Amino acid sequence: MVRRIPEEHAEEVAELFQHTAEGLHLHALRLNQGDPASAEDLVQEVFQAAALAWATLRCLDSDRRRAWLFRVLQNKSIDRWRSSACDAPLADMVVSTAAEDTYHRAIHSILLERCWKLLRSMPTARFRVAYLTWHEDMTTGEIAEHLGIAPTTVRVHRKHARDEIIETIGPDVPFLGCAGEEEE
Repeated sequence: MVRRIPEEHAEEVAELFQHTAEGLHLHALRLNQGDPASAEDLVQEVFQAAALAWATLRCLDSDRRRAWLFRVLQNKSIDRWRSSACDAPLADMVVSTAAEDTYHRAIHSILLERCWKLLRSMPTARFRVAYLTWHEDMTTGEIAEHLGIAPTTVRVHRKHARDEIIETIGPDVPFLGCAGEEEE
């Protein structure tokens, strides 16, 4: 079933689009590592949500409307990221060892599977930092810029993730101590 909004609401949403779409698009680009198609899709989704919620949004002042749009953009970006991160192959995180025998590969696979389950259960921000550190091999500065948070916040999330992994799984996880965790 397609929901239609009244014509007067459509005009008001179109006016809001004219005033905020560029800023939303720039923010979406930053959240999606510069992918213009993904950024455009996100902005479109945000304005579809705004149109459907317009009866409520139209009562807000312009600053609150803008904040609502940016929050929805961020949430939709996180939702997309979560669904794509779920498909990340664990094999990408395997660290080669000198002894490439079946036993070590099996142990590493088991540890990685347990880590992946643990990481997926972490709060979103912590999971994103851990994923970007250990899977994408990003530095603290790159992660901070990508997520729009302070470098100290990145380090705190990474430390909590590392501590939780060590406490739950143990210190022998193959990727702990790998690149992306530059000395600070």
